[in-house]
Amino acid sequence: MRHVWNGLKLIFKSPALWPAAMAPMAVACLAYILILLLGFWALVPRMAEFATQFGLPEAIGWFTGSTLFAIVWIFISGPLFLVAFCTVSIFAWDKLSKAVELNINGTAPAERLTLGSLAADIFIRVTVATTIGLTIALLGWLGFGLVGGLLAGWMMLYDLTAATYARRGLSVLGQTTVVHRCKGWIGFWLTGAFVSVVPGLNVLFLPVFVTGATLMVIESERKTSPSPAHPVE
Repeated sequence: MRHVWNGLKLIFKSPALWPAAMAPMAVACLAYILILLLGFWALVPRMAEFATQFGLPEAIGWFTGSTLFAIVWIFISGPLFLVAFCTVSIFAWDKLSKAVELNINGTAPAERLTLGSLAADIFIRVTVATTIGLTIALLGWLGFGLVGGLLAGWMMLYDLTAATYARRGLSVLGQTTVVHRCKGWIGFWLTGAFVSVVPGLNVLFLPVFVTGATLMVIESERKTSPSPAHPVE
């Protein structure tokens, strides 16, 4: 929670970070709205047609379809969307993550994954995201979205630190040995789990979580390196 809060403060007080956040943020918002509209179009009118086939008023079909869609959207769609979008965060949020490091430390690591490591990293992330996505689709509604949120938050922990660790030459396999050493990773995971099931907020807070994830990695490195010239509040 602390890292997310620090990320929110840093985003608001550092206009230099905004350009790096705007493009992926716009893409995420457009994708979210498009999925919302397509989902509504795919479900609700067909429920109305289904109701009329049984001699029921069309309004009942619209009401039933809208209710089902609202349930799906609130408890499942948010975590599903985050799992899918965060999978490409190693590309989408690299500029913002790097800008945060430059803002805090004045420099950022320049190491990169090899092409083979990058391909393997993407394959693993997509495979895991697909598995978790299917699990959320089937079980995400349990506990009023708790299961879906916890799974999405877990993916966010890995995927929103991906760009920061990639600049250190670490792929997703390397992350498994270091990300859980970061102080506050459980709070980050649980905060992501909560926000992931809040429609709209789950998308708007993506830059905040990327910033917070970067701050978390930077803080973990301070344990074995001198304090940066620009400390985080």
